[in-house]
Amino acid sequence: MIISWLKQPVTYRVTQVKRIHFYVIAITLIAVSVPFLHMYMDNQLSFAELFFHTLTVVFSTVIAISFFELMLWAYLKGKTRKWSLSTGLFWLFFSGVFILSFIIMFVTRNLLPITLDIWTQHIERDLGVIPWKILPVALLIGYLLMQIVRRYSLKQELTDLKELNEQLKVIQNGVAPLDHETKESGVHDMSKFVLPYKGENIYLNSTSVIRIESNENYCHVLIAPNEKQSEQCYMARITLTEVSNQLPENLFLQVHRSHIINFSYVSNLIRQGRNFQLKLKNGDSIPVSRSRIEQVQQRVENGKFSENVTF
Repeated sequence: MIISWLKQPVTYRVTQVKRIHFYVIAITLIAVSVPFLHMYMDNQLSFAELFFHTLTVVFSTVIAISFFELMLWAYLKGKTRKWSLSTGLFWLFFSGVFILSFIIMFVTRNLLPITLDIWTQHIERDLGVIPWKILPVALLIGYLLMQIVRRYSLKQELTDLKELNEQLKVIQNGVAPLDHETKESGVHDMSKFVLPYKGENIYLNSTSVIRIESNENYCHVLIAPNEKQSEQCYMARITLTEVSNQLPENLFLQVHRSHIINFSYVSNLIRQGRNFQLKLKNGDSIPVSRSRIEQVQQRVENGKFSENVTF
């Protein structure tokens, strides 16, 4: 039972604000416990000594936490903002902070005369029993912090579920019905791509996207109508390159520096003098760059869309 409890996962890597909130609570609990511990150990400290010793404990704890946070940052670099940490590893992290902060206090005891006096007069004489006297309080603080982490974890999971439900709604509303030509050509691709929209990430079905048009640092993503909704346009703060990297190449092609189109929705390739345009099934006309006309013509020759090509 103890082993299964120690293996129980805890979502430790929550948002930065939540982590800071957690550490502020942890340091506050430790700071409040310092006077209590000195009364418990019958150490007669003056107010000034108690104040400076509390500052020393807080300073050492902050340095220890920063050290372990740096280690976690180095380990998790490039990974997601959440990390499943077992209860046992949480206690290991907490114990590491406790031991490292005690070492920092020992190393920095000579920085101020008052901290040196506190160490020599009140700590060194009880050095053999202090860890055992501190242990119950440390375990209590650790237990309280564990409950805080579990609370954050539950809230984060609820938030993730809400986001997932919203994304599922978007995906359900964003899937366009496949026409006969698309089914015959085998172009159908159910891959999704991520779009930052109104402060959150939404997931769209690539087959429902008619075209993407860039405007400086923004992109307009046009979604085909379906049984539940009319044609929709999402404006997102994302570059055309970032969108292009997420799209399947067998469906999409960048035909202009500002335009990516889904060839499933192309109706005609029109030539007007030396210029080319793609006519889409929804009536839109998209310019084709001269540097990209060869790629477009290859798509035409390979039968990537089924209707007529007009010259």
